Amino acid sequence: KLIKPYGFLVVCFTKARVLNMFGMARSKCQEDDLCNPGDGKKTVEASVIVPTYNCGAYIRDAVNSVFKQTFQDYEIVIIDDGSTDNTKELLAPYLKGEKIRYFYQKNKGLPGARNTGIRLARGTYILCLDADDELAPTAIQKLVESVKSHNAQFVISDIYRVENGISEVQKAILPSQDPFLDVFKSKAYFRSCFYTKEILQKIGMYDEKQKYYEDVELYLRLFEKKAAYSYVAEPLYIYKIRNNSITKQSKRKRNFFYMEQLYKKHHKPLADKGGRDIRSYYAHLMWRLASDYFFKAGSLVGMLRCLCESIRYDHSILKAYIVKVSGVNKSMHHSSSEQL
Repeated sequence: KLIKPYGFLVVCFTKARVLNMFGMARSKCQEDDLCNPGDGKKTVEASVIVPTYNCGAYIRDAVNSVFKQTFQDYEIVIIDDGSTDNTKELLAPYLKGEKIRYFYQKNKGLPGARNTGIRLARGTYILCLDADDELAPTAIQKLVESVKSHNAQFVISDIYRVENGISEVQKAILPSQDPFLDVFKSKAYFRSCFYTKEILQKIGMYDEKQKYYEDVELYLRLFEKKAAYSYVAEPLYIYKIRNNSITKQSKRKRNFFYMEQLYKKHHKPLADKGGRDIRSYYAHLMWRLASDYFFKAGSLVGMLRCLCESIRYDHSILKAYIVKVSGVNKSMHHSSSEQL
């Protein structure tokens, strides 16, 4: 009896809340472009994730290189990471097909854009393709064959490195008996762009705080988890270096900051637990980074921070430097005296 007089108000209030919820969802969807018309749930074998930020001049070449693949059971998931150029308009003709999906989000950086693509992917396998790079025509086919035949969780291949119109094959330097330690000590040099979605989810995908060197950070976690890999000894990825790309921009201080972040996340804990050789190696890394901060980025604060960290783990490095500088000064003084 007490509720009945207010029934109409309760219904109106509930209806308003439901409509408001749908309205919020719809506006969010429009903002992020995460609702493509006719977007079904068909699964595919491989999802090609293409993050892009103001790469309208290059992204069509990347997409066309996927369309030319000999392997056809794939989808392309484009994550527009807050572009302000004409990327969406340039991609409009491609979006009419079934193989490509486009999503827009506020800028999160490359790792965040890749993670969005991985979450949205319908494929068993994930191939990460940067918007200004391309794939060789047989890339997906050979990567899928390799991961299946070796029961692997990710695949390493050689790459084409293209700069100023000159292309060269860059062979992978594979890790040896201890892959984690080889990547840790920069003894292995390779590029992997192909993973099972399962292993990426298992290790937590990309670290979104690691804006640069995100691949190296991912490799360290893969090897830390003993993930199995296979190797295709031919160039399948076309890595193009352009003057205004992330790898060439004059943002050295920021680059050094993320390198320092990488060292402190993975190298520092091992130095804390490891023997003298690991502590010394970490100290030398931080010493070299201190030098880079000062001489290449003009950052006194970064230099002092890394210098203190280096000396803390191996004070002998400072003694060796003082001896070296003293030796150089004595040599210069002796040379000046002879000239006189």
